[in-house]
Amino acid sequence: MHLLLQLSLAASALASAIPAKRLSVANSTIGPYVAPGTEYLSLPDPEFPIKFTQRHSSFANPGYISAVQPLNVQDLSTMVKSFNKKNLRYMATGGGHGISTGFARVQNAIDIDLSKFNTIDLDVEKNLVTVGAANVLADFADSYTGPERKSVTTGNSPCVSAIGATLGAGVGPMQGLHGLMIDSLRSVEMVTPGGDVVTASQTENTDLFWAVRGAGAHFGIVTRATYAVYDATNRGEHVNADFRFDSDAQLGLLNLLKDWDSDEVFPREMAVSVTFSYDHVAKMPTISVSAYYFGSYEAARPYLQKLVDLKPIHWRNETLGWNGMTQAAGFGQTFAKACVRGRYTTHFSAGIRQTDPDTWASVLAKFTDWSAARPWFKGSIILQRYNAKVTQQVPAEDRGAYPGEILGRWSTYDGPNHDVEVREFYQPLRDAIYRTSGFASPQVYVNYAHGDESPEAWYGPSLSRLRLLKQKYDPQNRFGPGFPVSGKPYIIRGQPY
Repeated sequence: MHLLLQLSLAASALASAIPAKRLSVANSTIGPYVAPGTEYLSLPDPEFPIKFTQRHSSFANPGYISAVQPLNVQDLSTMVKSFNKKNLRYMATGGGHGISTGFARVQNAIDIDLSKFNTIDLDVEKNLVTVGAANVLADFADSYTGPERKSVTTGNSPCVSAIGATLGAGVGPMQGLHGLMIDSLRSVEMVTPGGDVVTASQTENTDLFWAVRGAGAHFGIVTRATYAVYDATNRGEHVNADFRFDSDAQLGLLNLLKDWDSDEVFPREMAVSVTFSYDHVAKMPTISVSAYYFGSYEAARPYLQKLVDLKPIHWRNETLGWNGMTQAAGFGQTFAKACVRGRYTTHFSAGIRQTDPDTWASVLAKFTDWSAARPWFKGSIILQRYNAKVTQQVPAEDRGAYPGEILGRWSTYDGPNHDVEVREFYQPLRDAIYRTSGFASPQVYVNYAHGDESPEAWYGPSLSRLRLLKQKYDPQNRFGPGFPVSGKPYIIRGQPY
């Protein structure tokens, strides 16, 4: 279960290249190192939020001095080699969804915006699709509409980078049918920390291919990724059901989630997301549930009826194409809110294998009281339930660097003045959930992690192997600032993490 609280020059003499397309500032830090026609600028610059990908959250922001959009993989390769030679710091941006505290480590850096890598190629005969780093999950899903009736496992939010989600493992609603996104990944094209362009797959650069599946941000910049696609379940249609409950339904819902802890009981075709929030206008806690069923309504009915029996104050269901699932969820509002850029948002998350209703009742009571007393706080506690059997059946040596199952919290508030207060509230709650999670030690899905957890929690038993590969491919430690495999402590605004 899941709880929810990042690229070509052929010439080597770059300084003598024809002047690139400059957006505004003439004396650019990176101007001498980019190919003709490349867009770049120095910061601050009013063109930056218009021309370049903006981070979704303003929490723990990286600090950039310049930004650049490589034209192709050769451009990116030469650029990385040049930046390395000049000892310039840089970080690649795909969808811009990363929220870890660790990204604040990146200061005085160059933002390598991957917006030019926006191709999608579907090979129906081979059941493969290749996507560029600029494509978000909505683009990924929409590439399957049409008479082919194909589908692919995807993530939860339409605005998240498809490759970015994959590099952390890629959880999502279709996980029960096809596993994690890394379970469908067949190969990647990437630029290594040394600037080389390589392909990694089960037959080529196999150690690198293992590492990018769950810890990909540490090993370079993935420009393209190829995935297996599948014949769409139920002719490409699924049932989307949304529910709203008052607080009287809380205990019954927690007990239902406990019943659904078992992958033998919870169907492979289903996914559920439960959100607990506090409504400052109505001055009351609220509960919403989004349920997906990748099959017919008749097959979904017995499971949806269990939610209907809890007496929702409002609910609906509809049958629609599977590629519209994230846009439709939460009465069409859940993921639309997640895609707003510039909000001050962070996660505190943890992996759970089992639901303990008593622990959750205590956590939610504290959450309600704390939220009610703070009008500036707009947080939620979100549980995501997927069937994990397909992923668990993948041989251990092929699983990549992914620790286990998940849970998370989503928190939005008004700025850094409340960072310490929010952290001091959430950390004990997260610790309480860890104690009844069903895992021997804390685990967290790295794409949902806050950044104060340990490398062992992010990467599980893979950590020692990852550290060896890190030394092999990135000895200068140029990549992976969000969740370092080294485990070095981090200080943000004077507070240790």
